[in-house]
Amino acid sequence: MMQKLLMFVLILSLTQSLKGQQIVISENLKGDASIPAFGANRKHFGHIFLGLHHSAGAPELNTDKLKGLRSWGFEFGYRYKRRFSQTLSAGAELGIKKLSYSIKHWEMLHTPEATDIDKHKLIFLQTGLGLYQRFNYNKRRGNYIGNYIDVGVYGNWNFNTRQIYQFHNDAEEKVLIRKSNLSYISPFEYGILTRFGFNRFAAKATYRLSDHFEENAALGEMPRFTFGLEFGIIFY
Repeated sequence: MMQKLLMFVLILSLTQSLKGQQIVISENLKGDASIPAFGANRKHFGHIFLGLHHSAGAPELNTDKLKGLRSWGFEFGYRYKRRFSQTLSAGAELGIKKLSYSIKHWEMLHTPEATDIDKHKLIFLQTGLGLYQRFNYNKRRGNYIGNYIDVGVYGNWNFNTRQIYQFHNDAEEKVLIRKSNLSYISPFEYGILTRFGFNRFAAKATYRLSDHFEENAALGEMPRFTFGLEFGIIFY
């Protein structure tokens, strides 16, 4: 009888011990401290990015006036992402950009010093904000950005604009002219964007809805499409 009683007490003690262990384990797994809130595939994430893109398509007027391969933009910024599920996220980005157009021929109204221009550039220094919606199409990826598509909008402020051109005068001297804060440039621009990305790398395209030039300038618009590549500086 005593042996049966001791056996019952032992079994009861082990059962209570096992139940206690299950509760502790369950609580630890559900604790906020066990799953970081910040990470590539976590609730919050942010990283620095670099981008290089080119203008695409012909200008709206005087289609021979732009050197497409020499017309480019360089961008540097910070991007934030808020994850809502494994497939859906949204975010914002803040950046600074240099946009340079290499021009073949342009209206003489803005180059009065000479008739034959050797080199001619129009440069925009911009800062701006972008908003985007992200769709991931690989659900199981661990703590990585994964494959995604972004669609969104952007707006930029042209805080500095420059017109730079070079020619030879009557004495065959090389003359370089720099003009800043151009009055015929619109101070703001806006458009739409899309990105196709894989972890650190992304192909980006934008379409500018606004005009570069003020209406009274009577200038043909530059190409509205750009395309290029981005690289994310990410520390896992």
